[in-house]
Amino acid sequence: MSPSNSSPTQLGNRLSRSLLQQDQWRTIVADLRLSPREEEIVKYIFDGLKETAIARALDISPHTVHTHLERLYHKIHVQSRCEVALRVFQTFLDHVDGEFN
Repeated sequence: MSPSNSSPTQLGNRLSRSLLQQDQWRTIVADLRLSPREEEIVKYIFDGLKETAIARALDISPHTVHTHLERLYHKIHVQSRCEVALRVFQTFLDHVDGEFN
Protein backbone atom coordinates (compact mmCIF):
# COMPACT_ATOMS: atom_id res chain seq x y z
CA MET A 1 0.00 0.00 0.00
CA SER A 2 1.45 3.39 -0.94
CA PRO A 3 1.75 6.14 1.69
CA SER A 4 -1.01 8.14 -0.03
CA ASN A 5 -3.41 5.21 0.42
CA SER A 6 -2.39 4.41 4.01
CA SER A 7 -4.77 5.10 6.84
CA PRO A 8 -3.67 7.25 9.81
CA THR A 9 -3.42 4.10 11.91
CA GLN A 10 -1.13 2.46 9.36
CA LEU A 11 1.01 5.59 9.11
CA GLY A 12 1.01 6.19 12.84
CA ASN A 13 3.77 4.62 14.91
CA ARG A 14 5.75 3.80 11.75
CA LEU A 15 8.59 6.18 12.59
CA SER A 16 8.27 5.76 16.34
CA ARG A 17 8.50 1.98 16.02
CA SER A 18 11.38 2.03 13.56
CA LEU A 19 13.57 4.45 15.53
CA LEU A 20 12.85 3.39 19.10
CA GLN A 21 12.40 -0.11 20.45
CA GLN A 22 9.50 -1.00 22.72
CA ASP A 23 11.68 -1.08 25.85
CA GLN A 24 13.03 2.36 24.96
CA TRP A 25 9.50 3.71 24.62
CA ARG A 26 8.57 2.17 27.99
CA THR A 27 11.48 3.98 29.63
CA ILE A 28 10.62 7.28 27.94
CA VAL A 29 6.94 6.95 28.91
CA ALA A 30 7.90 6.19 32.50
CA ASP A 31 10.36 9.09 32.69
CA LEU A 32 7.80 11.53 31.28
CA ARG A 33 5.07 9.96 33.46
CA LEU A 34 2.68 9.61 30.54
CA SER A 35 -0.70 7.93 30.77
CA PRO A 36 -1.50 5.23 28.20
CA ARG A 37 -3.54 7.75 26.15
CA GLU A 38 -0.77 10.34 26.33
CA GLU A 39 1.68 7.68 25.15
CA GLU A 40 -0.48 6.97 22.10
CA ILE A 41 -0.79 10.64 21.29
CA VAL A 42 2.95 11.27 21.75
CA LYS A 43 3.75 8.44 19.35
CA TYR A 44 1.36 9.87 16.76
CA ILE A 45 2.86 13.34 17.22
CA PHE A 46 6.32 11.81 16.89
CA ASP A 47 5.16 10.29 13.61
CA GLY A 48 3.88 13.63 12.31
CA LEU A 49 0.13 13.06 12.45
CA LYS A 50 -2.16 16.07 12.79
CA GLU A 51 -4.92 16.32 15.40
CA THR A 52 -7.65 15.18 13.00
CA ALA A 53 -5.65 12.11 11.93
CA ILE A 54 -4.87 11.27 15.56
CA ALA A 55 -8.57 11.61 16.38
CA ARG A 56 -9.51 9.20 13.57
CA ALA A 57 -6.82 6.70 14.60
CA LEU A 58 -7.96 6.75 18.23
CA ASP A 59 -11.69 7.05 17.45
CA ILE A 60 -12.06 10.21 19.52
CA SER A 61 -12.99 13.77 18.57
CA PRO A 62 -10.38 16.29 17.41
CA HIS A 63 -11.44 18.47 20.35
CA THR A 64 -10.54 15.65 22.75
CA VAL A 65 -7.14 15.27 21.08
CA HIS A 66 -6.62 19.02 21.44
CA THR A 67 -7.46 18.83 25.14
CA HIS A 68 -5.03 15.93 25.60
CA LEU A 69 -2.34 17.94 23.80
CA GLU A 70 -2.86 21.01 25.98
CA ARG A 71 -2.56 18.91 29.13
CA LEU A 72 0.44 17.03 27.73
CA TYR A 73 2.25 20.28 26.89
CA HIS A 74 1.71 21.50 30.43
CA LYS A 75 2.73 18.17 31.96
CA ILE A 76 6.08 17.88 30.14
CA HIS A 77 6.73 21.65 30.05
CA VAL A 78 6.62 22.21 26.29
CA GLN A 79 4.67 24.54 24.03
CA SER A 80 4.47 22.75 20.69
CA ARG A 81 4.34 19.42 18.89
CA CYS A 82 7.93 19.96 17.80
CA GLU A 83 8.99 20.38 21.41
CA VAL A 84 7.20 17.12 22.27
CA ALA A 85 9.35 15.29 19.71
CA LEU A 86 12.46 17.02 21.03
CA ARG A 87 11.56 16.03 24.60
CA VAL A 88 11.19 12.40 23.49
CA PHE A 89 14.63 12.49 21.86
CA GLN A 90 16.18 14.25 24.85
CA THR A 91 14.75 11.65 27.20
CA PHE A 92 16.09 8.93 24.92
CA LEU A 93 19.54 10.55 24.83
CA ASP A 94 19.55 10.81 28.62
CA HIS A 95 19.51 6.99 28.67
CA VAL A 96 21.78 6.18 25.72
CA ASP A 97 24.83 5.58 27.88
CA GLY A 98 22.81 3.62 30.42
CA GLU A 99 20.14 0.99 30.03
CA PHE A 100 19.58 1.33 26.26
CA ASN A 101 23.02 -0.05 25.38
